[in-house]
Amino acid sequence: MLFAFIYRFTVGEAEQRRLRDRFMRWTPPPTLDVKFHYAFASGGGVAVAQAPDAGVIREALAPFISSISCEIEPVLSIPEALAISLDAEQSSDPTLQTEPDPSNLAPAEGLSPAAPSPARPQAKSDGVGMKTHNVRIVDSRPSPPLN
Repeated sequence: MLFAFIYRFTVGEAEQRRLRDRFMRWTPPPTLDVKFHYAFASGGGVAVAQAPDAGVIREALAPFISSISCEIEPVLSIPEALAISLDAEQSSDPTLQTEPDPSNLAPAEGLSPAAPSPARPQAKSDGVGMKTHNVRIVDSRPSPPLN
């Protein structure tokens, strides 16, 4: 199961230095597979990790929990989430038969796409392609200089 967590420090700079030293010596639980971990420029960070259950996430955070606030959510890969959404739409409106463009579903670097569930039927194509709406993509890369 994949979990995403966003954390912020709740302590001052001196304690953050001690926390950094603790993190550098920290060994994650053996059943925790950290897929990525990034620091925010404003402090804190975000990580996605695979673990068999939420208890492993709690065990991993135990040495740091008194010095951070965090939000932890189970997450799905985009292909799996889209398959669930399409299945739900199709069960309520059988005229919807779409198949997503695989190029829209590329996983983040370092993550492998989740295999479709054998219990979940795959959407069929009507040649129209994937219906998208209410999607906002934010590109945080710096803009190129204007000439």
